[in-house]
Amino acid sequence: MSLEAQRLSPQDYPRSPEQPLASVKHTDRNAAELEVRRARWAPYLTTAQATEAPLATRFVPRLLANLSAEATPTRAWPATLYPAGYRRQVLAHTAWPDDAIRFDVDGSTDGGSPARDRIATLRASASELDAARSVALASLFNVMSLYRSTIEVFGRRSGRGERPSNPHLLYELARAAYQLKPGAEQPIRAFTALATDASVSSALRLNASSRLIAHFARRQIDLEQCGEWTRHGLDLAREVARRETGFDETLGFSRVHRAAALYAMRCRDVDELVERMRETAETSARAAQLARDETDRLAAAQDERLVLEATLKAFVGSRGTCAPLPAHAAAARLFELDPVDPYSRLVGGDALWMLGRADEAIESYGIAASMGTFPGALAAHRTSVVLCSLGRAKESEAFFAAAVELDPAAAATPPASVVGSGASA
Repeated sequence: MSLEAQRLSPQDYPRSPEQPLASVKHTDRNAAELEVRRARWAPYLTTAQATEAPLATRFVPRLLANLSAEATPTRAWPATLYPAGYRRQVLAHTAWPDDAIRFDVDGSTDGGSPARDRIATLRASASELDAARSVALASLFNVMSLYRSTIEVFGRRSGRGERPSNPHLLYELARAAYQLKPGAEQPIRAFTALATDASVSSALRLNASSRLIAHFARRQIDLEQCGEWTRHGLDLAREVARRETGFDETLGFSRVHRAAALYAMRCRDVDELVERMRETAETSARAAQLARDETDRLAAAQDERLVLEATLKAFVGSRGTCAPLPAHAAAARLFELDPVDPYSRLVGGDALWMLGRADEAIESYGIAASMGTFPGALAAHRTSVVLCSLGRAKESEAFFAAAVELDPAAAATPPASVVGSGASA
């Protein structure tokens, strides 16, 4: 890696997490770009199908199909859930489309968009849904970041201390509660119950275990508990593998190994990190081979995407000293799988920047910026820094202006000051 690439290691500009991102206004100048953004976010905004949309949103039409009275529901395993405030970011950066679902659906059908009316009707009749369709509706709310709807519709019993009879529904409830309040005791208790209950399906136990490992890994003071859950998850994976190796279980194995890699990173155990990441990559590939239908194939693709993102984060976080998978090849495959997700494009751009591949990094960041949201704002800011370092001042100014339009906090860190500092993340 060149000294220049090391000097320009990615760094975030300072901002308050509470600071809202700016709302983009629809103008003649940005009309074409807004149409592109809206088309790419179509599943997330309106439930419409879109061939070029972030992988995490492509579950929406499939989950809706599961809610049809004529359909035979299929189990879906969406892995990625966007942060609680993400829907506001997408709406704001697509200039609040009239046909988009906003923050909630309250059960009424008041002449809004067809998608909103359909979901409102489903919400109003949720008590009449069978178990499989209840899980599909809760998953739909969660994939669309409508976490309060999940809690309000399905959490009444759990709020009274009663556990839902459907373990998968409890899992979706816990995911929604965790997104609304990361670290809260209630979802952690639910994940613990699911991870340790032998009557629950192996796949759910594995997924709940991976959630617990990741939770405690993110809290440095809880590394001892993280180690305990890592051992639990790996032991469970070995036990399950002796009798069940179907798609759902194999996907669970991959997630447990990926979570265990996060624990290894927190422990600064590079050898263990590399071993876990290679194990999760191999397991993810096996899951793809076991996929039974298009929904499984989508879940497998999303799992591979998360494996690639994790390996690139390890590469960037270690300043290029740890590469569980070859970084450039991992970035290329990530972009093939998920061409427009702003998180994927931001992480991939960071890796390319550190590899000294400035033009490829600029291209990746530019796609993230075109998607709006906070990672898009960071990507626009990163682009301005790279361009500034290359002496392309006019282009740098344009991307800096785009970053400030998306997030006013970016104005506090102009690109020249970042380049001049030589600081690294």
